[in-house]
Amino acid sequence: MSTCRQLWRASALVATLSLAAHAAAIEGVGRLATYEKAPGESYFALSVMPKVAADPAQTNEIVILFDTSASQAGTYRDDALAALGSLLRALGPRDRVKLMAVDMKAVPMTDTFVAPGSPALIFLIPS
Repeated sequence: MSTCRQLWRASALVATLSLAAHAAAIEGVGRLATYEKAPGESYFALSVMPKVAADPAQTNEIVILFDTSASQAGTYRDDALAALGSLLRALGPRDRVKLMAVDMKAVPMTDTFVAPGSPALIFLIPS
């Protein structure tokens, strides 16, 4: 790929992220986090939340992909487990979850979709 095309794509990505972050900040429905590992090597996470309340009668089946690679050890793993626990506690009683550990391959951690408070998940998540 040509340098010009790479620069154009990078510029388009930055512009899109900037607009999305700005819109999310104005509406109070999102958050943008950035991280620079090395010069020219940046990462981001954009979290966007709808302003519409979820239908309490709705049942959701959610597949969670959890990074278990060696790079996610120590504090990274602790933070990821805390985020997973927070996600599970925020789900409704009718929601169902299938947890997958992802490294080189995706490995199911639950046999089927289970309730967020299920013993199949509770032992995996620190309280």
